Amino acid sequence: MPRIFLISDNHFSDYDDLKDVIHVFQRKNPDTNEKYPNLSAMNADMIKRWNRTVQPEDQVFSIGDFAWTREEFQKYINQLNGKKHFIMGNHDLEGDLKKIKDADYFDAFFPIMAFFSYKKRDFLFVHDPKDVPKWWNGWVIHGHHHWMPEYPFIDGKKKNINVACERVNYTPVDLDWIINLNIDTIEWMDTTDSKTITRFHH
Repeated sequence: MPRIFLISDNHFSDYDDLKDVIHVFQRKNPDTNEKYPNLSAMNADMIKRWNRTVQPEDQVFSIGDFAWTREEFQKYINQLNGKKHFIMGNHDLEGDLKKIKDADYFDAFFPIMAFFSYKKRDFLFVHDPKDVPKWWNGWVIHGHHHWMPEYPFIDGKKKNINVACERVNYTPVDLDWIINLNIDTIEWMDTTDSKTITRFHH
């Protein structure tokens, strides 16, 4: 059966100087714990992790900040498995270009948020959690916050799930796997590799 995956903030080829995402976010290869030597190495590793996890028939939701320019978007999207859906981030398509034109995404429009119902749960997909409507009281799946300690992979109190690359080992994460963690009992989970802190344990 096709699966549903989530990831955010790939930042493929985002800048190429001392302010690039490797330096700004101290990006390290999860297997070696060594900083990526350059953007090409980072991009190649993210493509490898994506394609060994996602099958062509799977669905993938990118929750913003996929790539900075249209050219880079087209270059990388066509190297990645899955049927891909995009939420607009603040570093996508030069920040304000909401349309791209190529064989797969002719005049595609990327929403700033989306509601998604799955297995009797309602999720809101949005890049920056500050943009969540005040009336929303379900789970939020977001990115934007790479390593800020107050935005872990799972914050059960806020009902937030942060799928920024650094929190998920630069690898799309399976929505079924998240749900099967029994997320309603989790108070805190720093990354996909971390142990969970459960609520109601007092």
